[in-house]
Amino acid sequence: MQRRAIAVLVALLGLTWSGQIMGKGRDADGSRMQAREQKLGASVSDRLAPPADAVDWRYVRVTKDQDLEIRLTTKGDRAARVQVTNAVGKPIMEGATQKGQLTLTRRVDPGLYYFAVSATAPVEYSISVR
Repeated sequence: MQRRAIAVLVALLGLTWSGQIMGKGRDADGSRMQAREQKLGASVSDRLAPPADAVDWRYVRVTKDQDLEIRLTTKGDRAARVQVTNAVGKPIMEGATQKGQLTLTRRVDPGLYYFAVSATAPVEYSISVR
């Protein structure tokens, strides 16, 4: 009986702890440490629902010197921002949509680059990286 009570308590604490680490609900990419990989040449659609889900983080792996281009399009011309950082978190480019569109381009060295899409109001978006 006592073992069962301890097992139930441990299970409940584990669920509470994992809920705190991963965030509540769907926001599994709400921090840089939780960034999801996006392949070069790929386009991804997602949505933000602030305040609980105000930012989505992704990263891309660049294997050679090249121009890195990030295009963001929002549904209904909604406002959103993108900030791109290098592997150590130093911002290298950022911008906000104008009429639902944003293109950022910069010459980069090989490495990991993180980008955060953020908004202050609910928005559906697609982002491509080339």
